[in-house]
This record gives sequence, structure tokens and C-alpha cells, in this order.
Amino acid sequence: MNEGSLRAAKETLGAGSLVARADVSNLTDLDTMFATIKREFGHLDGVFVNAGYSEFLLFEEVTEQSFDKVIAVNFKGAYFTIQKALPLLRQGSSVIINASVGARKGGRRPRPSRPARPRSCISLESSAPNSWAAGSA
Repeated sequence: MNEGSLRAAKETLGAGSLVARADVSNLTDLDTMFATIKREFGHLDGVFVNAGYSEFLLFEEVTEQSFDKVIAVNFKGAYFTIQKALPLLRQGSSVIINASVGARKGGRRPRPSRPARPRSCISLESSAPNSWAAGSA
């Protein structure tokens, strides 16, 4: 997202809003973003995890670098976004993970790295709440 888009979002959202740029695959960016949220608001009422990245490559064209980027954003980013948001969430807050349904739709030739996001997020959705409730996240 460029600076112009961030300014436009801030203007649209108005007073009392916060816009921030963060690369979810970069833990320092996440730390900075959540520190800013804590400073400005003190807590979160919910988190909507929606970051996603895909490269439109055929199976035989996927490189280790492109595969690592997809996994870094789509799974690592979702996991650590939630982990770092947890201290700011109050009792009754919500964590919503948006995993793509695109990998399950027909029509296009499937991209080999794309199913990693929905499947990894579904696993995260089903296993993580037990540890959150126990306070062991």
C-alpha cells in the first residue's frame, strides 16, 4: 500500500482511526504495529486476519524463493499476527481468519502454493483457540 492510499484511508475513516503499513511476514513490523495500536487505543476488540499473497506460477515454475514468500505471508503472517494481537484482546474479543475459497473453486488451473493458505489457516482456526483459552498462546 502506498502513502497516498494510506492517507486516503485515514481521511475516509476519519477521527479516531489509525492506519498503518506493516509487512505481516516481518515480525518487527508486527511488533511496531501492535505497539502503536496499544499506545493509541490500549486494546483491540477484534482482529480480522486477511493478508494473502500468491504468485501465478505453474507447478514446475515455483522456486524456493517464491514458495517461501507465499508461506511467509499466508501462514507465518497469519500465525504471528494473531499471536502478537492476543495481549491486546479483552475477554469476549474475536479473532476472524479469512482463508481463501479460491483454491477450492474450479475453472482455473490450480496454483500449487495457493492451497497452503486455506489449509494452514483452517488448521490454525481449529487448534489455536484451545491454547488461547488456556492462556498459553
